[in-house]
Amino acid sequence: MATLPYYSNCIFFFPTSVQDSLPLLPLALLNISFHVSDTFANISWIARNEPRDSQLYVAYMNNREGTWRISEPVNTSQSSHVIDGLEPGAAYTVRLIAKHLLDNASVFEDVIQTQVKGEEQSQRRGI
Repeated sequence: MATLPYYSNCIFFFPTSVQDSLPLLPLALLNISFHVSDTFANISWIARNEPRDSQLYVAYMNNREGTWRISEPVNTSQSSHVIDGLEPGAAYTVRLIAKHLLDNASVFEDVIQTQVKGEEQSQRRGI
């Protein structure tokens, strides 16, 4: 099944520590985008000014259930993360959370909607 792109062209800065003895440096995530299918979403970004060990968490919640799930730390140099096992036709709140922030503040938050199986094929045929 094809995925539908969703783009957010924003710059988000959050501090990250290169080494314990160095001051916090700003990290920018650019062109954060989603490709959403019926059971998965691929989140991608471009990281600028990032140390190789910069990490973040991807947190997501099915808005009907209200339970947050949080990924293992994701290295920002990976430039993407896949959330799988999503429910078709459901709305999810997705957050990117800086690993080194003391208060675990979100650096990005958005709501995505998964597709319903067969919906895209019906739309292509004009049904």
